[in-house]
Amino acid sequence: MIHLHEDSFSAHVPFALSQVLKRHHLFSASQWIHCDEIMVSDMHDDPINCRRGDIFIARETGDGDGHDRVAEAISRGVAGIVAERMVVTGGVPLCLVPDSTRVFSAMSHAFYKYPADRLQLIAITGTSGKTSTTWTSASVLAESGLAVGVVSDLGVFDSTGYEPNPGNLENPKTFSSILCKLVQSGCTHVVAEISSQMLAQQVLEGVTVDTAVITNLADAHEDLHGSRRAYHALKARLVHSLSPTGCLIVCADQRRGRSLRERWDGLSLSTGLQSPCDVEGTLLERSLDGQTFLLRIAGHVVPVCVPLPTAACARNCLQAAAVGLRYGVAIEKIASGIESSANIPGRLERLNRGQAFALFLDQPTSVHALKSSLKSLRRVTPGRLILLIDRAFSNHCGQRGSESMIDCASCWCDDAYLLRAPSLNGRCNDFSGVSGVINSLRSNDCLVVLSDAFSGESGASVDSSAVRGTLIEWVNEVIASQNPPEGTFRPRRAA
Repeated sequence: MIHLHEDSFSAHVPFALSQVLKRHHLFSASQWIHCDEIMVSDMHDDPINCRRGDIFIARETGDGDGHDRVAEAISRGVAGIVAERMVVTGGVPLCLVPDSTRVFSAMSHAFYKYPADRLQLIAITGTSGKTSTTWTSASVLAESGLAVGVVSDLGVFDSTGYEPNPGNLENPKTFSSILCKLVQSGCTHVVAEISSQMLAQQVLEGVTVDTAVITNLADAHEDLHGSRRAYHALKARLVHSLSPTGCLIVCADQRRGRSLRERWDGLSLSTGLQSPCDVEGTLLERSLDGQTFLLRIAGHVVPVCVPLPTAACARNCLQAAAVGLRYGVAIEKIASGIESSANIPGRLERLNRGQAFALFLDQPTSVHALKSSLKSLRRVTPGRLILLIDRAFSNHCGQRGSESMIDCASCWCDDAYLLRAPSLNGRCNDFSGVSGVINSLRSNDCLVVLSDAFSGESGASVDSSAVRGTLIEWVNEVIASQNPPEGTFRPRRAA
């Protein structure tokens, strides 16, 4: 297992805050109070973590405004404060900056000696498909023998092991510490899943991205970012982080992807199932058992077989193929890397329990992702498409939660059931009512189960392998149930 504790890193050398501000073009906009320099040996944005001699960064976080906690940090003996507005420091050195979140990210990368400068960073963002594209891209690069690390919401991976709970990736210091550890473990390439929340926290401030992948851009997460325009602007930040020699990879099947490519003056690659592009896919067959498509790159063609029958899966594979093309991976190895990536846990994961019907577990991060999956499954399901929704999971997926998922299901599913989540502490009988549905399913039917694969009702963080077992047990419990569920609604099927 990867250990991400700071004690495992080489000793940190104190650095001058002014040098960081100059490197990031923030020095001229900064103001120094009670000092003309602040030396940084360590820094935190939460006073609880501050020790004597540290620097406290007052900024907006999910826990509130750090400017309101300056006194708490001073009581712990901090040697300096970085803030966006005047605060009472009692003589403790203060540096006023225009954007303390941006400065915190810049300081974090300086603290870990700019680890992104010592590797090739492939950053992947989009409304959906980020996780699958991240892991498939890493599989393609590893197939060619490259030393690859992965950073995603499923965990951190390198040649030494896997860490399922790396910490809060939206915190710039955590993100930079992970990059540092991956460098130290010998990784030359890192594939990182970058969410809109991470971009909002400016984790890539001052980081040079070698390849940026935009999976797709839909209207989503307005509850987090205020508006669709603000959300799309955040996603565009990834393009701004590209190095002058970097490469932008977009899906040519999507208008917003094409628009981003048109505004980028550097190297770019396009992928698609419907449009002429650099990396093309032509569908040969698609059924509930999976799909086969032809992968075309620079006149070379190879067949690729994957276990998921969705168009989104094929598009994610094509973008992973473009990442391989970017780094000179042969098309045969690209195909092998795609096929060996198989199921991604929690991302429309196929489960085989000896049942006659098709069974998938999914943990969509947005209603857009759910809609894409159900739409594709509807097209390849000759029988009934049934959806089981974990109520606890649906409540934190989008602003409208359960209502949004039910609206989505009403377009594509024959039946859907909203159920209470099982407990992580033991077997749960709340699913005993669905056996009537399970027993009625035939070989041409499809069952999709939505559940949070990495936390239970308590929301406690747990080891992924333990949760994984609980999730399998939960699905087995559903399949083995005997009584029909209550609260069934029967939406119409989309034409």
